[in-house]
Amino acid sequence: MSDRSRSLVLIVLGFFLLVLPVTNALGDSVLVQEGKDLYQKLCSGCHGNVDDSAKAGRSMNRIRSALRSFEPHRTISSLPDEQILLIAMALRENEN
Repeated sequence: MSDRSRSLVLIVLGFFLLVLPVTNALGDSVLVQEGKDLYQKLCSGCHGNVDDSAKAGRSMNRIRSALRSFEPHRTISSLPDEQILLIAMALRENEN
């Protein structure tokens, strides 16, 4: 996916997050839940549960930078921006 296409996807995703909140039975955004699921699968082994993570509030850019530059993240360093955004959304949801 080109950078332009990726940017367009992120803009559209952000628009839908603001205008059309989709919720599940618990009231969580479906996209936030996807981010929580990704975090649980990919991050919780080292960083703990998403609901009380020390990484709460981390931005997409900060997460992307850590994935690309920190050796222990090498197995997930090519995670697509769309998935990084979902993880950031989940971490923002749990920011205290």
